[in-house]
Amino acid sequence: MLSSCLNWFIGSVMIGAGLGCLRADEVMQSDGSHLSGVIQAIHENGVIELRSPLAIEPLLLKANSVKKVRFAEAATESSTLSAMVRLRNGDQFLASVTGLSDADLQVSSQALGHLTIPRELVESIQFGIREKRMIYVGPNTDDEWVPKIGSLGAWRVVKGVLSANGAAVAGKPFELPQQFGVKFTLRWQADPAFQLYFADPMSPEVERIDRYCLQFNSAGFEIKRESSKGKHFHSVMMSPRRPYEFPKNQVDIEIRVDRKTSRLDLFLDGALEASGVDPVQDATTGGGLLLLSAAAAGSVQEVFGIQLFETGQEIISDLREDEVYSRSDRVLSRDEEIWSGRLSVTALENGGFAYSLKSGSDEQTTELEESDLLKVCFARPEREFESRNRIVVRVKLHEHERLGLASIALFDGQATAVHPLLGVLKFEQAAISVLDWIGNQPEETLNE
Repeated sequence: MLSSCLNWFIGSVMIGAGLGCLRADEVMQSDGSHLSGVIQAIHENGVIELRSPLAIEPLLLKANSVKKVRFAEAATESSTLSAMVRLRNGDQFLASVTGLSDADLQVSSQALGHLTIPRELVESIQFGIREKRMIYVGPNTDDEWVPKIGSLGAWRVVKGVLSANGAAVAGKPFELPQQFGVKFTLRWQADPAFQLYFADPMSPEVERIDRYCLQFNSAGFEIKRESSKGKHFHSVMMSPRRPYEFPKNQVDIEIRVDRKTSRLDLFLDGALEASGVDPVQDATTGGGLLLLSAAAAGSVQEVFGIQLFETGQEIISDLREDEVYSRSDRVLSRDEEIWSGRLSVTALENGGFAYSLKSGSDEQTTELEESDLLKVCFARPEREFESRNRIVVRVKLHEHERLGLASIALFDGQATAVHPLLGVLKFEQAAISVLDWIGNQPEETLNE
């Protein structure tokens, strides 16, 4: 008996040591308890094999005893695919369009592989999907924000905070994409006197340049466009929010810039405050940030939590209800124009696609590039597809990707599942982030 217990203890320690170098999968049971380990298999009857440091042999967990599984080694890198395909039952996944005929849509999914989907099962495609990509987070060190040549003092980095006592200036060059955002927290004493120049070429020459400037003082906020040609300054947007309206003399500021559409958005404390359009025809090309304190001596201003990022394309809601339920395909452009007709895709010699929309009795054709498209809602079929398969488990793949499945089995890192609309799917375990067992409970959207 002692020998048996000793062997069990040694085996548990060895397995635990093996799991220690890995992030453990987590199983949440129906009674609220949690188990951690490595999931070795999921059988067709729903039984889960979990290798745990608490047992020498894998634990066998019945399907009706498991509520959720969260995989530790799920792929976390953002997909480079450009479109979100949404099905009639609400399921959606990232993919790239490879073809579209009168009968079906062909796509290639990083998680699910190549799929041919009957056209009547597709509700919509949103183009240009991408995750927010961080470019810079700081401040970090004293010497990364250097003062510009001039008579003003310098901002100093103290415990991750850029601090200026009185007049000061500091700048940092960056390479920025066409669509970017800058976010930071500003804290002040007395009244703020702060300017942030962004999309700044950081030219050493004293000359008129193309850039933007956010100004915040006792009169409120304003974003201006400085131009190297014609009129020197143009007002893009204003907000009358005064410093006394912000508790603790502090505000979170975020600016998003889309140089393709000349649009700028200003967020204060996480809420959209104002939007504007750059009136200058030529877009800015610079990427630097320049912080300017114009406060009087003895008045401290601080900037911290700086984030500079490439903005992601968020999942937008569907077109208006009458558009979604239309008997025609509906196209929403990035200029917020809507067309209706019958959409088709033609492959080009360079490997790309040309999108054509035929509308009207004369079948007038509108040619569109994918870069011009924001979303397509497909014509609603006269009869809805009905599946006899009951959803028993919901799977979350990458961010925003979710599928309801009639069954799933997992062996040797490969998953085989039955989807009520797509049929049999085969994909890698690494594509799975979370599994939610629905069981006999009401179905609900996976949102974790």
